[in-house]
Amino acid sequence: MIQTSNTESLLHAVPASWFKTSAASIKGTRNNENQDNFMMLSERGVFAVCDGMGGHKGGQFASQLIINNIFNTLEVDKIEDINISYLTYLIQYANRVVYQHAFENLELRGMGSTLVLVWIIQDRLEIFHVGDSRAYRLRDNHLTCLTQDHSSTHGKGISRAIGAKNRVVVEHHSWDWQVDDYLLLLSDGISDVIPDIKLTSLLVETTGPMVIKISQLINEAIIAGGDDDKTAMLIQVHP
Repeated sequence: MIQTSNTESLLHAVPASWFKTSAASIKGTRNNENQDNFMMLSERGVFAVCDGMGGHKGGQFASQLIINNIFNTLEVDKIEDINISYLTYLIQYANRVVYQHAFENLELRGMGSTLVLVWIIQDRLEIFHVGDSRAYRLRDNHLTCLTQDHSSTHGKGISRAIGAKNRVVVEHHSWDWQVDDYLLLLSDGISDVIPDIKLTSLLVETTGPMVIKISQLINEAIIAGGDDDKTAMLIQVHP
């Protein structure tokens, strides 16, 4: 199912793995609605965060449209059918769906969304992203940012988004993955206001269940300021 609130669960993913996950998303003061969305499809090892943009209705609609398209397709697919090319195709297809809706509806013109999507398969992380939502890996108390923001040259806004154009270039990278690593997905409502060194200390020093770590990240982002929506997701694999 698509999970849209604070949650902590232990779900069967593939025969050799269990995913422990927690996520939360809160509305900032910039918009009338939360334009972030996220997806946890543990049965397929696929997780995603979207940060919508584009007017009163457009941002929320764009991010939800992307999540729904990818989730509904992957939910019925066989695990053995999922691969890098296929996931890239799903993201590009979602881009065309968002772009077409914006083209056909005047009130949705200019809408789009970032996307960071991760597929955890055996000892690998396959990361796909468009925009400035980020993926981090925490290993041995060291936090590594696994994505590079698609930022515009003048430093404000992003240079690439889902739905902004009829076609989109999806950036993909593979990373190694070990048991006890943590994967952290963030919208820029958090990464813009909390530096990486602070993210590390919050994850490492906060004790208790993963939902407590997520709550600490959200609370720290609120204290740090910023009017954007804030979304965080934390994933760990246990053998």
